Amino acid sequence: MAGRIELVLRELENDLRTASNPLNDKKRFEVLGTLYNLLGRIVVDAVGLVESRSVKRVSDVAGRHTLIEVCPKISGGFAYQLYPKVNYCICSNYQDKVIKEQSSFTCEHVLAGRLAEDVREAASVYSGNLLKLTNATAHTGDRLRLRK
Repeated sequence: MAGRIELVLRELENDLRTASNPLNDKKRFEVLGTLYNLLGRIVVDAVGLVESRSVKRVSDVAGRHTLIEVCPKISGGFAYQLYPKVNYCICSNYQDKVIKEQSSFTCEHVLAGRLAEDVREAASVYSGNLLKLTNATAHTGDRLRLRK
């Protein structure tokens, strides 16, 4: 079932990219409506994250390694580090709904990262320490606190 949802999601992402270049609001709303019918409430939450500019694309200076960073405004400065196009997040919603209960396909953080990439709404940030950041996330499995 998850494989089929992923295929449909990829097709909808293609439609969303098409609707975003040039901007076609009617088509965008149609695609988001279809996504909502497929995935439910997390679509609303994901769109909220994208609209609040909570999604960043962090790349090393050479552009070879990239992470998607989702930092919800209500998280108190915590950021979720995600790999592009990988359906996994360490948030409690993903762990409970996707892994344990298997009642959802993904979480709002993963979907927000994908949507922001599709509509080119992710801010780009370049870091010389991306590999260090990736290793820290992989080894601890914890959310990282952003420096203010």
